[in-house]
Amino acid sequence: MGYQMKLPRPGAVNLDELSLKMNSSLAHPKAGNYRPPSWPAPDDWPPLRDAEDNPVCIRRDTTWPLDVWAGIPMKLNFELGKQPNTPKIDPMNAELLRRCAEWLIWGRGACKAAGTLKEKFSCVRTVVAFCSNEGILASDLMRFPAIAEKIPSAVAPSKFNYTITVFHDLLDAKVQLGFFIFDKCGLTHLANAAPGYDYKQTAYIPPRIWAYQIKRLREVLDDYLKHKDQIKACYRFCLEAYAHNYGSLSRALLDEKHGRTPFRNTDHTGARTGRIFYGKFALTAERYGISALLDHWLGPDLPKGKSGRLIGIARLSTYLTMVSEAGLRYMLNFSLMRIKEGHSLRADCLIVDNDEKIGEIYILRGPTTKTDPDPDAYFPTTRSVNVAHEAMDHIARLRMTCAAAHPVVSPTIENIANPYLIGRAYEPWSSTKSYSYAIRPTPNTYMDFMKNYPYVLEREQLKVTEDDLRIALLIEPDLDPDRFKVGTIWPLENHQLRRTGAVNMLSSGMVSDSSLQYLMKHLGKVMTLYYGHNYSRLALDDETRGVFLRAMYESIGRELANLLSAEYVSPYGAKRKDQVVHFIKVSEIKALTAAAKRGDTFIRINRLGACMNKDCTFGGIEAIAHCTGTDGDDGPCTHALMNRANEPEVRRYAADVERRLGAASAGSPRQRALEAEKRGVEVYLEIIAG
Repeated sequence: MGYQMKLPRPGAVNLDELSLKMNSSLAHPKAGNYRPPSWPAPDDWPPLRDAEDNPVCIRRDTTWPLDVWAGIPMKLNFELGKQPNTPKIDPMNAELLRRCAEWLIWGRGACKAAGTLKEKFSCVRTVVAFCSNEGILASDLMRFPAIAEKIPSAVAPSKFNYTITVFHDLLDAKVQLGFFIFDKCGLTHLANAAPGYDYKQTAYIPPRIWAYQIKRLREVLDDYLKHKDQIKACYRFCLEAYAHNYGSLSRALLDEKHGRTPFRNTDHTGARTGRIFYGKFALTAERYGISALLDHWLGPDLPKGKSGRLIGIARLSTYLTMVSEAGLRYMLNFSLMRIKEGHSLRADCLIVDNDEKIGEIYILRGPTTKTDPDPDAYFPTTRSVNVAHEAMDHIARLRMTCAAAHPVVSPTIENIANPYLIGRAYEPWSSTKSYSYAIRPTPNTYMDFMKNYPYVLEREQLKVTEDDLRIALLIEPDLDPDRFKVGTIWPLENHQLRRTGAVNMLSSGMVSDSSLQYLMKHLGKVMTLYYGHNYSRLALDDETRGVFLRAMYESIGRELANLLSAEYVSPYGAKRKDQVVHFIKVSEIKALTAAAKRGDTFIRINRLGACMNKDCTFGGIEAIAHCTGTDGDDGPCTHALMNRANEPEVRRYAADVERRLGAASAGSPRQRALEAEKRGVEVYLEIIAG
């Protein structure tokens, strides 16, 4: 070995907080391995037991068989390197690996499935084995920048996101473990060195286009909710008309005798048959006040043969489906859900988690598309999705009337009470085939949505400008030049919404729309709390956490690189700025900064620009007086960098301070604090002016 060092000592752990959370009949409080007797566990303690509670292995063994939990051959390999591509690990690094495995099994956020445990363990093992091969302890990796530089080459391109997530969680547990392998700068290094595997085809939507599609989706939803009572009345009237002419709603849903259709041009009065005919559907739509609504979003109801669009009463079904699809994409923009998960949401999906610090946090709950035994996954979101949920829920319950009456569809009592938010058009005038309610429709692509509903998004607004492409390439330099180029329509895809949402939540300033900026700032805080600090006890989705965490560390890397620009200035001039940012290498974003390689950088973006003091307790978010030195006589903080680009926001803050000063009592501590903030704004403006 190339080192002669002692193993780091683990921190104190409350054993009552440790427990086996594996989804297995063997994981119960009376099991001998339900929690370790000490931390770490004794070397002769059995971490795995069989159905009779007999030991399967002991802690010091070089392999831990997971068969009893997995039901298939599976094991954790701590030292041996006999298998292909499984390098040998020295005993000291193997001990570090055992501690990580113990935390993954019994610690906060412990694995629930053996397969998940194996996958996370493999990520850690890859790095530990690399360190072992280089002759260093994995816990010392951040002290060896030359070795840290080579780590990305050892990580499989498809595993970067997951690896970042796993080591982020282990960093959160550094006190309990007694060590960490990657610090935040090391994870930034890893994220920015990723080869682009995951995002090669997952482009970042330019902010202008992203904001535009959100605006239009919201208009669709708002318009629906404004007319929902008229739509409901019209829908019910049409169903009753069909039920009358066919004898019942069930017969209307099954019978294909179109001569009974109540909405068509006909000379029949129905006097002989007792049927009722109301003329073309446009007259009924006009009667219920939704004719202009349908024309606005679907285009005019042109005579047959003059348009490729559906005509007559079929437009009502088309419109309802369009609104549901718009609501789904609105939710995806603000939740980081996958399309299949969003497609499986039910009426009870929106819940509220009350946090004593930040108040109400809205969460979407739905099944994952992964093979996780726990069907529920929770996705933090924003109050804004209320609009989408209300519209989609309204439509789902309207359509359940037809689904419940259809002998083939046959929804269960549970389905009727809690329908899917996305469903088929079962109306008697719809051309949709009769599938069981349990058979879910295939999600549409975003481009299909645009093609099916051409009045929602104007193609001209989706054309890529030079500025659009510049920003997109800043975030994702590896964009396919044949697909993404100036003058073409941006190829919107559902999975782009995850990537773009994560980036914008962490860099809200990239979006010019002020209301969206505010929304994304708030959502960014929530996401960081839930995904970044594993705050929630809910079953958050690991892959989605990986998407967010990678975006988080990439944003840190971009900010580090941006510090070199002329936008950032030091209160003490260019020489001091050079001293503060001396560690940054002038290179592309994906390249490592020298400080990241050493693991000793710190940056926190605040209201004025950036703080480079890792031990700062003052913030610079809610108050700026300490940063500018106006809370005392020491002058501006030497660790502060002022960003000229923040001037508009700082001036808005100044106006708010003036407003609050007007309401403050003379001579009060509040007045003195606000006066210091006012002077702080003046200092900031003087500094950026040179």
